[in-house]
Amino acid sequence: PNTGVKTLMKFGISILAGAYSSTGIYSTNDNGNNWSKLTSISSNVIQLISDGTNIYAATAGGGVYTSNNNGASWQQINSGITNLNVFTVAKSGTNLFAGTNGDGVFISVNNGTSWTAINSGLTQKNINALIVKDALLFAGSGSAGVFVSNNNGTTWTQTTLTGKNVITLKVNNNKIYAATYGG
Repeated sequence: PNTGVKTLMKFGISILAGAYSSTGIYSTNDNGNNWSKLTSISSNVIQLISDGTNIYAATAGGGVYTSNNNGASWQQINSGITNLNVFTVAKSGTNLFAGTNGDGVFISVNNGTSWTAINSGLTQKNINALIVKDALLFAGSGSAGVFVSNNNGTTWTQTTLTGKNVITLKVNNNKIYAATYGG
């Protein structure tokens, strides 16, 4: 789709694209030759993830959305999130995490029915990226680099990557890579 795609995700036989400039989520089952709009989400979609059953969408202005029917319908799940500019989501076991642009990180232990802020130790609450590696949760911030938690976000410690605006985090084998503005 010619829509300002911000995120892609493989889900079953489909590829899903989250649109930023024209909002919504699009799907293709033929390697991108034909796309159809799945949703009428009225927020810019920044990230899509799946736990195999549910799909979660982080959106600018609409918070977190979820679908449990392959993207056919979506519902907002934001009870307790104080900032609906959610730039990232991550899942670890039964825990779902949301990183906001200004209010830090939130956790849900019930698939998004309710959320609680988990910001102890976060000196920068603009969170652009969340990723889980083994028993560690990493948060990429807007200007203070990367933070790590070994207790599902109850407390955070700043890593040695400081003073950077982290755009995204990725895991490859035993390494975590941080893409930042400037490198």
